[in-house]
Amino acid sequence: MSTSIHWRSFQAPNEQQCPSSGNVVRIAPNDLSFNTPEAARDIYYHVINGRPKLLKSEDYKRTELASMATVRDVADHRRQRSSISKAFSTVAAREKQGIIDTYAEKLVHYLQEHGCGSDGLDVIPVYTWLTPRLEAEMDLFDYLIADGVATREELISQSMIFLAAGSGTVQSALTGATFYLLKNPQALEKLQEEVRDALESVDEITDQSTSCMPYLNAVIQEGLRLFPPLPSRLPRVSPGAIIDGHYVPKGAVVSATTYDMSRDSRYWYQPDEFWPERWISSNDRREASKPFSTRPRACIGVNLALLEMRLVLARLVYTFNMESVSRSEKWDEGLKVYFLWKKPPLRVRFTPIVGR
Repeated sequence: MSTSIHWRSFQAPNEQQCPSSGNVVRIAPNDLSFNTPEAARDIYYHVINGRPKLLKSEDYKRTELASMATVRDVADHRRQRSSISKAFSTVAAREKQGIIDTYAEKLVHYLQEHGCGSDGLDVIPVYTWLTPRLEAEMDLFDYLIADGVATREELISQSMIFLAAGSGTVQSALTGATFYLLKNPQALEKLQEEVRDALESVDEITDQSTSCMPYLNAVIQEGLRLFPPLPSRLPRVSPGAIIDGHYVPKGAVVSATTYDMSRDSRYWYQPDEFWPERWISSNDRREASKPFSTRPRACIGVNLALLEMRLVLARLVYTFNMESVSRSEKWDEGLKVYFLWKKPPLRVRFTPIVGR
C-alpha cells in the first residue's frame, strides 16, 4: 500500500489510502491523482508532438503579484525564470561555496557548544536557523536587478518565495537525512567511513570533493526519496489530453505526487527501507523519485540546494559522532502534512571528534 497525500487537507503520511497497484485514483469529483512516472512525464514535461500544455490549477491563483512558483501564465513564467536562471546555474552555485562554508562552520561551533549534552538538541530549529541565512547572503537578486526587467513588486514577490522555498527545502532534506542515518546505523557508519577516509581536514570539504563521494550523494538522494521536501500535489488542469494512456477530459484537475511514486513497490525494492545503495547500483526506477518536481517548472534552485546539502552533511559527519535521543527513532510517526511537513522535534546528540 502507498500513501496518497492530498493538496488541501491535513494528512498523516503513514495513513494507508490508495493501493499501490492503482495507476490513477479519483480523489474528488473532478480531481485525479496518478501514480506513475509516465503520468508525471505527460503532466509536467515540455510539450512534445503538439500536445497541449497542462496549466496550473485554480489552487495557484493569488490576489498579490504571482512569483515564479505560483504564476499560471506560461509566457510570464518563462520571462521570470529566464531572468533568475543565471543565479542558480551550476557555475553560480559553486561561486557561493565560501558563504556556505562560513555558515556551516558557525553551525559546527554551535553544535560543539550546545549539542553534546545528554539530551542533545532539536536539530530542526538549528537547520532552520542555518538555511535562511545562506539564502539571504547570496545576493541572488543581483541578476534580476542587473537584468533591469523586474519591477520592485516582482523583486519582493520573488524574494519571499525564494527564502521560503530555498530554506525549507534544505532544512527538510537535512532533517530527513539525519533521521534516516540515525535510524540505520550501518548506513551512517558507511557514510562516516567514506567522508573521513577521503579527507585530511575540514578544509577539503568542497563542491568537487563531495561530488566525488558516491555514498554521500546516494544518502542525499535516498533521504529525498523517503522525505521529499514538498510532499503534496502540484495540480494541473487537463486541456483534454491523454495521460499515461487515459483520456482526461478538458477541465479535470490532475497530478502525479512524488511521495506516492517514491514509496511504490512496483518501482522500488523494499520501498519503505532506507537503502542508499539503490542509487549506486540497483534495478529501481529512479525516475519515480522527483523531489524537485520536473521540467519545465522544476525547482530552479536544485543545483544550489544539493551543494548546500553535500557541504553541510559532509561537515557534520566529518566532525561529529551522532546519536538519537528521546525516542527520536520513531520521529516519522509524528509527521503530519499541511501542504508542507509539520515536523515533531528531532533530538540528536553531537559528540565532537577530538582533533576536529
